[in-house]
Amino acid sequence: MRFAKFNNEKGVTLVELLAALGLFAVVIALASSVIIQLVQTEDWTSGRVELTQDTNVLVSELRNTYQRMSETAETETVNLPYQESDRLELVGVVIDGGETLVSGNGLIEGVPVMENLPIQLTTEHSSGETLTIESVWTNKQSYEVSVIIDSGGSGEDIVNPNPEDYEPAGDECDYYSNIFFERSKEFGDWEKCQEIMVHGHSAWFWNNLTLNNVIFHAEKDLFIDGSTILYNESNLIAGNNVRLSGHANIHSNSRVTVGSHLVAEDVLRLDSNAVFSVGASAQFYAQLEAYSNSRITVDGYFFAEDQLTLHGNATLTIGENASFNGDVEIQSNASITITGDAIFNRPVSLQNNAGLIIQGDAHFADDIGFDWSNAEICVEGEVTYGDGVIPDIDIIENAASCD
Repeated sequence: MRFAKFNNEKGVTLVELLAALGLFAVVIALASSVIIQLVQTEDWTSGRVELTQDTNVLVSELRNTYQRMSETAETETVNLPYQESDRLELVGVVIDGGETLVSGNGLIEGVPVMENLPIQLTTEHSSGETLTIESVWTNKQSYEVSVIIDSGGSGEDIVNPNPEDYEPAGDECDYYSNIFFERSKEFGDWEKCQEIMVHGHSAWFWNNLTLNNVIFHAEKDLFIDGSTILYNESNLIAGNNVRLSGHANIHSNSRVTVGSHLVAEDVLRLDSNAVFSVGASAQFYAQLEAYSNSRITVDGYFFAEDQLTLHGNATLTIGENASFNGDVEIQSNASITITGDAIFNRPVSLQNNAGLIIQGDAHFADDIGFDWSNAEICVEGEVTYGDGVIPDIDIIENAASCD
């Protein structure tokens, strides 16, 4: 048998080689431009995020400093100090009426003391990117929060602390005088102190407080002007009164214990088995939310100015009378138990095995309803309704026991 023999020794011509190299160069150029653009975009995005975060921190610290200084101001204006940063510069400050203030070298001069101060701040990142934020700062001079002990309106005040009575905190684990933290503070399990103790005295955070798997314990009062965040089984303990002026998030099996009265002026949220205990009365002036097996216990009088939401086996237990001025939503096996009387001035909604137990009398001034599945309201005392209110759920009234 004879086989045909194929033999091609032609190879690649110079023209073909040059064409291939040219095509390869075009591909490389296109790929390089895409990579450069991606890197530039990432750098711009990173710079923008840094600018936004740093600006928000600066504005928060300036606002808290303004409120603190305005409390004791004896003149019509104050000069606000601030911490300068290598990557952020405050380049413009404009107040109500368009007046531009002098800023620089860590100081804003001539800020007027007003009940409500509209202000506009412009910052510049080291990359050249700028950001302008408008805000309204409230003068807290002569401002005190009244803690109502019972529905009759008697009570005592949580008075603003006097800066002259407090000393700047260091890095110690134990303190034996009233202390303040001027800048935002984060305590974590990576630091030397797993428990920070203020023996026999009070603590005051002028900005934000974050705890990550540590314990902070003030044996007397605790004041937090900024946000409060607890992670990973952290514990925040105060032997006496607590005032939370910023929003608070309690996560991941963390616990807050208040020995006496509580005032929460901003949103308070609990989730993931968090616990919040108050030994006397509690007032909540913004939204109160509890999720995922969280527990709130108030041994004294309870007052909620804004919406209350309980979800996912969360519980609220109140030892005395309670007043609710916002909507109440109880969902997904959550429950509220009130030892005394209760007044609901806004709609009450129950969903999916939710429960509301009132061992005293109850007054519902607005709608009462449920969406589905075995929700229950049980009242051991008498029930009254506002004009025209017809409940969409059967309420057990004058019950021998709601247990």
